Amino acid sequence: MKNFDHYSGIGPETIHILSMKIKDLNKEHEKIFDFLRSTANYLSKVDLLNQELAENKNLFEIIDKDRHLKKHLHKSFTASRLLKDWLEEFGGLSTEGIKLSFEKLDSLILESLQIIEDKLKLENTFNKNQSTNNN
Repeated sequence: MKNFDHYSGIGPETIHILSMKIKDLNKEHEKIFDFLRSTANYLSKVDLLNQELAENKNLFEIIDKDRHLKKHLHKSFTASRLLKDWLEEFGGLSTEGIKLSFEKLDSLILESLQIIEDKLKLENTFNKNQSTNNN
């Protein structure tokens, strides 16, 4: 690598900008996780209320609406279970496939920054020594 111009202007500034963009994106990922946590919390409340309704099924039997309760509980438990499974899968995929992957790339490009800067210093020293020896 002679200089950064040869590599489409990729230099320390570009590396820092990319790193900042990765960090910003991962902050947005945390917002997604907050949403997932609040959704999981909501689903827990749904389950608790459904359990309470099931415990009070005699109220629905008295008013001859127990079939409505059974239908609701079946739909609600099924939907809640599916949503919880989806949240778990989505959270895992999102963390493993996106967040951690970006963190790894960020680490790699920041490590490369020091290597590139050291290489440029060595090249500059070499070029200065070359020009001194040629004179």
